Amino acid sequence: MKRMLWLLLCLAALLMGCGKEADPAVAAAQRYQPLVQAVGDGTSAGVDLTDAQIAQAVAQLSDAGLTAVHVDAADPVAHPETVTAFWDARAAGETAEIALYEVCRDGGLLCHTLRFADGIDTVTRTRVAWRDGAFSVSYADTYTVTSLMLDGGRLTYVYDMPDNPPGTDHDGHIDTQETFTIG
Repeated sequence: MKRMLWLLLCLAALLMGCGKEADPAVAAAQRYQPLVQAVGDGTSAGVDLTDAQIAQAVAQLSDAGLTAVHVDAADPVAHPETVTAFWDARAAGETAEIALYEVCRDGGLLCHTLRFADGIDTVTRTRVAWRDGAFSVSYADTYTVTSLMLDGGRLTYVYDMPDNPPGTDHDGHIDTQETFTIG
């Protein structure tokens, strides 16, 4: 009987994801969760962070050693040395990866994970949203980077999004260029 109960508990833990690591982008957002919970009514529709609140969230991510930035690129990224280290490793032909956390007005974030391996640059864009009192991944897509530049204190990448319709944001087109101020 004890063995059957133990097996059932193990199965339940497995089905519930016990021991499963949280997505790193969700874990990053959880670092400033109390700030988001205190804004609005706690639902996705009730959160609209001010510039000062976004700066607080960026500071909390920075305190944790993460490379973070305001969604409007109002300030340089926190921990620009990680960008330089990524760039130097990439230039040396080594496998390199960096995650840049962009804190959004709705309380969520967009994690840009740039990776260089075997001569190819890619980006995984992970969107973390605040819904029903919790953070969750709303999408995570990986794309080929067609241009990556570090010039004049700015890191810029352009990625290839298949089936991206031509036009503007209002026509469903997604701008596939991102720029971050490094310092």
